[in-house]
Amino acid sequence: MKAPVSRRGVVVRQINAQTAGAKALRERRTAQLAVLTQGVEEQLYVDVYVLVVPGRDAGPRTKCATTAAQNRGWAITRTLTDTTGPGTDLALRPALALALDRITRGESTGIVAVSQTDFSSFADDYEALLDKLGRAGGFLDLAHAETAI
Repeated sequence: MKAPVSRRGVVVRQINAQTAGAKALRERRTAQLAVLTQGVEEQLYVDVYVLVVPGRDAGPRTKCATTAAQNRGWAITRTLTDTTGPGTDLALRPALALALDRITRGESTGIVAVSQTDFSSFADDYEALLDKLGRAGGFLDLAHAETAI
């Protein structure tokens, strides 16, 4: 069933706003990544992070994120998995907390994940994560960009 003509414009504007927001977040993430990685000659150490629903095999997502890190030439120090599923508050994910703590302590330079959905589909939560990473001196790299489905 199609939305009434009067509502279609609203839906299109909402989709355009979401796409623009995702693009802005991608640009912010990639700028942060570039500042911390371009021209660096020493080996960078990263943690691979994946989020899966309870009972789901993390293997395929782990392989995807691991391949992304390896393609960049980065050394993977840990593979961390939260099994809390999407929609879980970022503060309630022990593996993500460990990854952020490892960056703060200088044991890792950044986090590599499959996509934004490993963190949150909500722009404000994702932006808060980028803020935390920036304050800790770390970066986030994704196998699939924020605007990818």
